[in-house]
Amino acid sequence: MPSDVLTRPAPPPDLVVRYGSGDEQVADVWLPSWGMQSAGTGSSGVPSASAASPAWSSAGAASPASPSAGPASSGVPTARTGSGSRPLVVFLHGGFWRAEYDRTHTRPLARALASGGFVVCVPEFRRNGQPGGGWPGTFDDVTAAVDELPALVGDALVGLAGPGAVKVVRPGEVTAPEPGAAGMAGPGRVGRAGPGAVGMAGPGAFSGAGEPGVVNVGEVVLAGHSAGGHLALWAAGRHRLPASARWRRLPGGSASAGGRGDSSARIRGVVGLAAVTDLTACHEQGLGRGAATGLMGGGPQDFPERYGLADPVGLLPLGCEVRLVHGTLDDRVPCAMSRAYVEVARAAGDDVALDELPGADHFDLIDPLSPAWPHVLDAFQRVAAENESDRG
Repeated sequence: MPSDVLTRPAPPPDLVVRYGSGDEQVADVWLPSWGMQSAGTGSSGVPSASAASPAWSSAGAASPASPSAGPASSGVPTARTGSGSRPLVVFLHGGFWRAEYDRTHTRPLARALASGGFVVCVPEFRRNGQPGGGWPGTFDDVTAAVDELPALVGDALVGLAGPGAVKVVRPGEVTAPEPGAAGMAGPGRVGRAGPGAVGMAGPGAFSGAGEPGVVNVGEVVLAGHSAGGHLALWAAGRHRLPASARWRRLPGGSASAGGRGDSSARIRGVVGLAAVTDLTACHEQGLGRGAATGLMGGGPQDFPERYGLADPVGLLPLGCEVRLVHGTLDDRVPCAMSRAYVEVARAAGDDVALDELPGADHFDLIDPLSPAWPHVLDAFQRVAAENESDRG
């Protein structure tokens, strides 16, 4: 294994939010340090096992080498925070859309992004090898997650925060509402943690000390690694789907049919890490031992309509900023795929750039301890920036 990041121990998330009734329709949420000052945290910023909430009963202490220990003790660089609001990051995990790979391997990345000031949401979704996974269930879940989670995370943050602890900017708002203006998502949406349960940090998890954090759940940075990069790019292009498509997102950000009326968060941009940017090429090159075939139920010659709906390279232009990061030593998803996507996307008029990293492999891009990590942080920072002057 090129990297131990897939199995590296990491603390549990700060919140777990349910976006549907299915077993896989849950999402982990990581909060910046300003959101976790009174939850029994130690110097690492990670709630200790002795915290009042049972959400942390199984949490182990962060080791000095863990990215969750923060920059002072781990050496992991963090993004510059700035003073403006931050969009919510929705990060879709990789694993070639297969059931054996779930969201837990993204915990080091998510905690490190949170240490840089981002609120990070990592949804689970049905995958090939699970009931309802693959075509079309994987796309159903990703659609629901992207449409529902911004509002649900906003509800959870406002419901848990004390006055002045956090400001949440919702879709269509230009200024943050007063904390406490909205409650939690309601019964069954957010609950206490525990084995097999959906959890939250519990009362007192947020601190009102210092300047409040401002989380703009009205805007989302979609991101993903490997197959998750495919899903992120696809989700950002749903407004390009035919009007008859079940996953179509109306231009301007309105949610698909059946979604929450207040969940139309604007897609600010996409960060793709070693992303599968071309589903047809993924099939033709046999990546992941036929992973595209498993996802789609066959090849493009068998199901051309399916590939037409699911291939992000066919949904250009996206109309939002795209930043790709790819290593030249990637033996899972070739860097040439990102190069080809940039060429086609630029020709279509999109703002897209590729940071090609010599010597980096497929897993370096999700490893906060790797030399590639500053480049990953920079991609998130640039897409999250509110204006050009913040992008450096």
